[in-house]
Amino acid sequence: MGGIDLRIVEPSLLLGMKLNSVVCRTRDHKRVKDIADIYALVWHSGERLSNLRDEIVTLIPVSRIMDLLTSFNQNDINEVSSVIGVETNAISRVLAEFKRLV
Repeated sequence: MGGIDLRIVEPSLLLGMKLNSVVCRTRDHKRVKDIADIYALVWHSGERLSNLRDEIVTLIPVSRIMDLLTSFNQNDINEVSSVIGVETNAISRVLAEFKRLV
């Protein structure tokens, strides 16, 4: 029985794409979706945070990553929380931990 060959983008590459796109979003719902995706990739990708960090800094300068993560305000986090059903403090904690490692 033949298997399916499924190719999936590396979490760090997808995370880099999301980090780059979130800054250019002018529509609030797209920004919220990007932040939700960033949270999900950081927390649920199965990758260690330190590994994600090591890979992402080869794609995006550290200063840009810090600026992007710092740009997420409480309103953004509240909206992400209401969309994905995860408590705001959990989202903030995950993003802060990733930011700390960068």
